[in-house]
Amino acid sequence: MNTPARKIIAFAFIAVFFLTAPIVLLRAAGYRYNWKKGAIEKTGVLRLDSEPADAAVIINGRTEKKRTPALVTALLPDDYRVRIEKKGYLPWEKTLRVQSGRTTFATGVVLFNETLPGQVFAADAVAAAFSADGKRLAFAARRDGVIEIGTAEMPPDKVALAARYSRDDIAKPEISWSPDGERFLFRAVRKNGRTVASIYAAGGGEPVPLEKKMPAEVRTIRWSSRGDSLLLIAAGGIYRIDADSGELTALEIGLNYLDAVDIDGGVYALRR
Repeated sequence: MNTPARKIIAFAFIAVFFLTAPIVLLRAAGYRYNWKKGAIEKTGVLRLDSEPADAAVIINGRTEKKRTPALVTALLPDDYRVRIEKKGYLPWEKTLRVQSGRTTFATGVVLFNETLPGQVFAADAVAAAFSADGKRLAFAARRDGVIEIGTAEMPPDKVALAARYSRDDIAKPEISWSPDGERFLFRAVRKNGRTVASIYAAGGGEPVPLEKKMPAEVRTIRWSSRGDSLLLIAAGGIYRIDADSGELTALEIGLNYLDAVDIDGGVYALRR
């Protein structure tokens, strides 16, 4: 190849480089040519999340490769028709505006089951909770001037009553299951301000009463991650309750504790 030909090729490569380099840099920086507006614009991002996850994302009729939770990038500023769908659930659809250099969020999208819920158990409940596996229901319900505490297996072919309280004696009832679903805590407040609480086994048996052992000004009671004990936060400190015996042990005495959590035997506390 002669010298003039080599020079022509070299100049051609240089010209191509100077023409394409800005385009590559602009694309890397998130810029695209908007054919509608005839101008170069910085793109935006869509952040999509749904419950349940792993749902299909369809934007302007085109199905994206990513499923929720999804981050859809390089979108020119415009209005986009976004549809999130999953088999067995009703779809969610909305027009979202993407702005230049910004992220548009559509998080916390709840997809509802296609099958409408049907009544399987009727009660004038004041508190209720399902176990983690959804196989058991614990409830506190009003009937004939009393509040009955009980459980029901799912589907509720068998209902077992565990205790009764005077309807006028307690307020603010709460129910919480242990992580293993083998027992639940019933907690309420008496008229005198004292906390009434008992641990009930899902399969029946004698409850473990806690009322007489409760310190003053109980703020929070929560199950440990192993389900063998409860963590109690009161005005005077943090206590552990053995789920089998109901024995109360002071872990930390002091004021201004707001909350605490027990994870595998380690206690993490939040103080004012």
